[in-house]
Amino acid sequence: LEQNWHIYACDMRGHGKSSRTPGNYRAVDFFPDVVNFTQKQIQEPVVLVGHSNGGVLALLTATQIPELVRAVILLDPATIARNTPIQSVPGAGDWIIGVGDVLESRRSAKDFILEFNPEADEVELQNTESMIRSVDPEFISVMVKNKFFDGLNFEQALTNIICPTLLLHGDLELGSLVSESEVDFIKQRIPQLTSVHIKGTGHFPHS
Repeated sequence: LEQNWHIYACDMRGHGKSSRTPGNYRAVDFFPDVVNFTQKQIQEPVVLVGHSNGGVLALLTATQIPELVRAVILLDPATIARNTPIQSVPGAGDWIIGVGDVLESRRSAKDFILEFNPEADEVELQNTESMIRSVDPEFISVMVKNKFFDGLNFEQALTNIICPTLLLHGDLELGSLVSESEVDFIKQRIPQLTSVHIKGTGHFPHS
């Protein structure tokens, strides 16, 4: 992609090397960061790509600065969390709870990672543990308590999206968060949505 595009990969607040912001980890707190970055740093039309919660933030960003968003690409977005406790979702719920356990030293990072990926080698173990430990435990608490969508009229927000939108999702039995009813929910609100089911994948249809 970098041969044809200028790529920006943003660590969101409470993730990676970005600042911790205790008490401000809802979607309504996150997406203004993307809006500000796009307006102040990029200053030209972009294609937004978001995975999981990042997909939700990409959609919300497109509602706020339509003049700067050419298109949105959603990689198995976590829109289901608007009305379903994430800990009750097979795969995703186990991951969120497990990450919280690792961050609070209730279980070994290595054992937890190997539960999800028994074939992980030492390099993958180290990289995944580093990624897990870069997350603020308070963000995990927001997800477990199902507060990510608090203060947001998500259904109404989606109707404001006017750019082409591509939704890629995997198989529910392999960990995808996107059911056919979820696809219908989004399609009803975004006229220019194209949905592609990538069989044989789960929550990471792009991997």
